[in-house]
Parts: sequence; structure tokens; C-alpha cells
Amino acid sequence: MTASFNTLDLNLLRVFDAVIEERSFFRASQKINLSQSAVSHSLARLREMLDDELFIRTTTGMQPIARALAMAGMVREALKSLEAAIELPRFEPATSSRKFTIAANDFTTMVLASRLLNVLRTEAPYVDLAIKPVTRIDLAEQIDLGRIDAAIGTFGGTPTRFKSDFLFDYDDVLITHASQRLGVVTTETLSKIPIIVVSFADEQEGTLEGFISERGLARRSEMFGLIRKRDFRFEADAENRNLSAPFSRVSRFPG
Repeated sequence: MTASFNTLDLNLLRVFDAVIEERSFFRASQKINLSQSAVSHSLARLREMLDDELFIRTTTGMQPIARALAMAGMVREALKSLEAAIELPRFEPATSSRKFTIAANDFTTMVLASRLLNVLRTEAPYVDLAIKPVTRIDLAEQIDLGRIDAAIGTFGGTPTRFKSDFLFDYDDVLITHASQRLGVVTTETLSKIPIIVVSFADEQEGTLEGFISERGLARRSEMFGLIRKRDFRFEADAENRNLSAPFSRVSRFPG
């Protein structure tokens, strides 16, 4: 029979590889979880397809002959390549030198970074960690594109294709000037006051919109202001221009 790769059963090559390594039908069958008769039958099919005996039986086991010896290395490498292509790569923390990129805000970084670095120091000493500023804009797409490996933050929901887990919880607080008398902060109260977000990048509107929408608040364009870190000293309006004075009133946001 003339050999043709298009009609080749790749399982025959698995059997061939096991036999040439073990030199025994019995040990080969144990290696690949087949019966001895199945191994013998598969080798017979490969012999017929290649029109070559491949192995001869001796008192010391199945000995490969010229064609089998010529094929052995290439078949082994081909099977390894197929296995690598199909199976998920194994992550070995102790030896990996992979770089992981995480999206997280300053607060989350402050809470978790030192603990995470301690874990990496003992369990994955060669791993590099990069932390990027987090926004609510296209985080899922950033993960899909491989630009980040994970995002840490507060999310209303995550796509089912991602794995997620709870890390910790915390209370949001509203910090106002000492002259403000807000009383109990309700959602209605929150919807009527200006909100300012400090941006560490050039565009953080998505962060604030997410903050508002997650609390069921209707967006009003005059509801919030945006300042960048480098422009932190500013005057808002005649009523609130003393924002550089000490912030002394802290109220909890509604959940």
C-alpha cells in the first residue's frame, strides 16, 4: 500500500513512538493505555501502509530497523508539537519568567501590591509584574487582545468567558469641605451634587460614568468635573472655590 499522509491515522504514530521507546508491546500498551492486541494491530496497519517491517522481534524485544530508526526522531518531535498546540501550556511559578500585566487603580494597588509581591518573591521569583491604571473602558477587550492579563476592580458583572473571584469589600466614602452640611447621604442627595474625579491619565470619563451608573444615578453633564493629577490645584466655582482647604467631613455613599 502506498503511504499517504492525508489518510494516515495519527494514532498509529503514537503507537509507533511508544513501541520504539519501550521496545515491547506490553510496555507500549501500558504507556498509551491500549491493549497489547490493539498495539499489535496498529503496528500491523502502519507496516502495511509504509510497506516496511519497521521492527523485528528478538529475544531482547522489538528492535527497530532502518526505516523505523530514520522516522523515530521526526515522529517524536511531530507528536510533541501537536501536543503543545492542543494542550494548554503548564505554568510553573518557580521557574517562569513571564511578565503579567494587571489593570488596577491606586487604591487597589495600595491594598494588594505589597502582599502580591511577597507571594511572588517566594513562589514565582522570576515573574515580572506590571500594573496599569484601570478604567471601565474596554477592559474585556483589553484582556481578549492580550494587552492585560487581569483586571482588579469593582464590576457590576463579568462576561462568562472570564474567570472571576471575590478579593475584598470596602465602603465608598464622600469627602466634602467642612462647610458642607449634607446630613444622611442618599442616592437622591448624591444625584444633586457635583462630583469630581482625579484622573491619572488623559481620559478617565469612563471611570466616573461607571461609578454613577452602578448606583442607579442618571447622568447630568453638570454633575461632575474632571481634573488631572498634574492640575490638582484649581478653583471650581464661586460656591466651592475653597477646595484646597482641609477636607474634614466624610460621609458614606449609599451602596
